[in-house]
Parts: sequence; structure tokens; C-alpha cells
Amino acid sequence: DRPCIISAVHPGTIAYESGLTEGDLVIAINNRKCTDLDHQQVVLLISRCKHKLVLKVAKARKMSKMAAVNRAQKAYSGNDMKYRSKK
Repeated sequence: DRPCIISAVHPGTIAYESGLTEGDLVIAINNRKCTDLDHQQVVLLISRCKHKLVLKVAKARKMSKMAAVNRAQKAYSGNDMKYRSKK
């Protein structure tokens, strides 16, 4: 499915401490748009991040999946993004 949606965030992890939550939409990985990538491509892109991982996400809200996808597409070019990083 596209865009990639966060399915789980484990307590105590950097992602959790940064505010990443289940349902957030991954918009970009290290400034590379990824809304058109499938799950495997997103996993590969993340696995290639050796030193720093910066995710741009559209925060989850209660909405239909189609509305979430439309919001993610708009968010990539707008200011409705949250930055999350792992050092």
C-alpha cells in the first residue's frame, strides 16, 4: 500500500519518544519523497540509512484511508509535516 503507514511504535524507542504514532503516514525519508514507494522499497530505503534517519510524516488522525492518502500527498508539498529523527 502507498503511502507507507506506520503500523506500530514500540514504547521506549526513539520513534516513540519522538512522538511517532501508529497510523502516521511516511511522506519522506531523508528528504526523499516516498509516497509513491511500496512497503519493501520503504524498508530498503530506511535500511540504507547508516548514520541518521529523518522521517517526514503526516500525523495520524481519525479518517478514512483514502482521506489519509490524499492528505499525505498534499502534506509533502505543504507545511503539514512533522520531522522525526534518529541519531
